[in-house]
Amino acid sequence: MLHLISQASANQTLLQRTATGDCLVFFGDAVFRLMSDTGFALALAGEMNRVRVYALLPDLETRGVEASEIPPGITLIGYDQLVALTVEEPVIQSWR
Repeated sequence: MLHLISQASANQTLLQRTATGDCLVFFGDAVFRLMSDTGFALALAGEMNRVRVYALLPDLETRGVEASEIPPGITLIGYDQLVALTVEEPVIQSWR
């Protein structure tokens, strides 16, 4: 399943509803939740052995978030990779 997360309100509930092999794509204001100094980023780090995590690079840049502020293991992608993920994954869940 592909989880599209666009709001900064992403929380533990999101992580509880993911299954092994799921993909999580953070974009929009949700990229702020990935910053290394947030509790959510720490919780997410504990899940990265079972889910794939991506952040939309143009949204990081637009919001002034440096790649160095994002924990290792999160793959930075562009729009073309986002489109490829939507084609690969048969089920898509949007989170607000």
